Amino acid sequence: MANSNGQEKLIKHHFWIVLALAVVLLPVVAGSVVTGVADATDKKAKEIDNRKNALNISKPKGLNYVVSKINRRPISKRVSR
Repeated sequence: MANSNGQEKLIKHHFWIVLALAVVLLPVVAGSVVTGVADATDKKAKEIDNRKNALNISKPKGLNYVVSKINRRPISKRVSR
């Protein structure tokens, strides 16, 4: 008799039990999602910055440098346009 009475109370107060769990657990889950996403975006931003810095370190040669290298080659190796 006592067991069925407990089950009836559980069924009767099901909404309030779930609401209390939601109030406690939703902020925890939301906080973990926010920090997890922030860590992932920080990691990706650092990777992008490292690639940008690698590109800025190398100095590409200008057109004058390329033309001077072409003109210094022997005539047989020059590419005609």
